[in-house]
Amino acid sequence: MAPTTKRMTSKQRPLTITAPVAERAAIREVVETVRGVSTGRGRKVRLKLNGCELPMPKSLLELIVRAGDELAAGESVVVASDDELLTTTQAAELLNLSRPSVVNICDSGRLPYQLAGKHRRLRLADVLEFRDRREAAWWDRFGELIRDTEVASGYDSEFNAWPTD
Repeated sequence: MAPTTKRMTSKQRPLTITAPVAERAAIREVVETVRGVSTGRGRKVRLKLNGCELPMPKSLLELIVRAGDELAAGESVVVASDDELLTTTQAAELLNLSRPSVVNICDSGRLPYQLAGKHRRLRLADVLEFRDRREAAWWDRFGELIRDTEVASGYDSEFNAWPTD
């Protein structure tokens, strides 16, 4: 069974891929193999297909590992350009917000958009940047709350809620 794909209508047509359960073990095997050969120092990875041997750029190997990890875990992967234009509904799904909230954020000037007729279109790169800024601000506020609570002796000072990367 081939991966299912769903195309969205837009200029560059991002591709959503979801791997069937039956393929996930094979995907894990490919990912672990690629991860093993791509971590060797100075090793050039080459791909042999139908008698052709092609160099595998590091960026493509990283994509295979990252996307493969997600697919093997049962997640969907979307391949799109940073310049991809999203509808407010698509942006809302990505930001885990309601569509009216995204419209309000756009109208406030915190998220740039362009108009296509009467409809707002948002660049994927802008939406992702907004999401990252929003998350960073949330962690900053959370840290302040913990520090204030520690000062008031509400938390043990050994408490560590910070995400680890």
